[in-house]
Amino acid sequence: MSEWAALALALLLLASPAAAEPRVALLDLPFRVTQLRDAASEAALAVATAGLPQLPRKPGPLAVAWGETGAAVITLAGDTVTVIPLPLDAIEGLTAGETPKGAVPGSRRVLAGPLSAYLSGTGPDGHRTATALTLRERQPVAMSADPKPVPVATSAVSPGPGAVFAADALRPVEIAGTVNLLAVSERPEGTSLAVIGRRDGAWQVRGATPPEPGP
Repeated sequence: MSEWAALALALLLLASPAAAEPRVALLDLPFRVTQLRDAASEAALAVATAGLPQLPRKPGPLAVAWGETGAAVITLAGDTVTVIPLPLDAIEGLTAGETPKGAVPGSRRVLAGPLSAYLSGTGPDGHRTATALTLRERQPVAMSADPKPVPVATSAVSPGPGAVFAADALRPVEIAGTVNLLAVSERPEGTSLAVIGRRDGAWQVRGATPPEPGP
């Protein structure tokens, strides 16, 4: 495992609010890490709620790491970090939902409360870019004695004329008390950072940095 991966694994947990004073520790994993998900990721949530017998009944914050030859969950209990090996096929099943149907292959959905978002519509020439950002938002429902399905509102946001979204990970960010998303937008003249949020009740690109050459 590379040093950056070991440091990242330790920092993900030891720098969390559960730790009184952030510390750094190198974790010795028996495989090379190629994928890493932090405690706020969909993969970590899936692992924490899957009822895996290897995990404690009430696990603390956890991160998930895997590579071609192995997988592990890294948990934090008090100030102790524990590495719990997992079968690689278990991780593959638990992370399958990261790329929903219709998403750009290799991209990942992000979650922010009732909102989920993913890149969709493969860009021109089959490149790993997206022509839209799809948002699905659970709507509030009134309390009832009868179970009812939760309505979901779906929106699609275009990156703008002549632009595509790069298939980099989306980032939820709170601006003025509301959830927005950060995405990378590509145009012939360069790359910019786009802010997607609500305006007049509709999701759209609210602003972007000036395009600069390069990725």
